[in-house]
Amino acid sequence: MDRLQTNGINKIILISQFSETVTRQLTSTIRGLDVIVAHGEKNNTNIDKSTCIATFTSESLLFQTLDVTFSADGKVTQCMF
Repeated sequence: MDRLQTNGINKIILISQFSETVTRQLTSTIRGLDVIVAHGEKNNTNIDKSTCIATFTSESLLFQTLDVTFSADGKVTQCMF
């Protein structure tokens, strides 16, 4: 993460195949994540420790657009399908 940020990457998105519980733990383990997209028990978005977590089920029939809004200092302020 530090190398990405040092090279000017300021928005970091992780695609996770872990369970929803493990995915939530990643926000504490990996510092600097902005968005995590993962499989979950239901379609849902929330912000946890300044990280947008977007989960979706395998039964989702439609593609969805994830809208993420950042503050002037780069923090996630809103995330929703």
